[in-house]
Amino acid sequence: MAEGVNITIGPGEFIDRLTILRLKREKARTAHIQEVLAQQVFDFEDLRKKMQDKLGLKDLELALETVNRKLWKAEDEVRRLGADDPTDPALAHVARRIAAMNDERARLKTGIDGLFGWQATEIKIYGSE
Repeated sequence: MAEGVNITIGPGEFIDRLTILRLKREKARTAHIQEVLAQQVFDFEDLRKKMQDKLGLKDLELALETVNRKLWKAEDEVRRLGADDPTDPALAHVARRIAAMNDERARLKTGIDGLFGWQATEIKIYGSE
């Protein structure tokens, strides 16, 4: 069996990954994929239970899950629109929405990091920055 790589991530990144795993498990179409994801979610949920419940964490986690759901739908929309007509002006509109949602996602992850005093928060770099 191949071994994974251990890395240190902040609580915001951890909660983000957990919400995405939950969403993937929900969206998976094959039993095998559902089984693999179910084990990953179980492992992450076990770690989540060990995290101290800071005031406001549950609200930030729910907000992060909501943003990730919206991102999933928007990315599906981009794939659909691009397949139908790659020049469709609606693609630009959806891309702007995705950018705004990713900014919100970064803000929420940084908020979670702040609850735990984690200094290495989400850093976004755009264009020529």
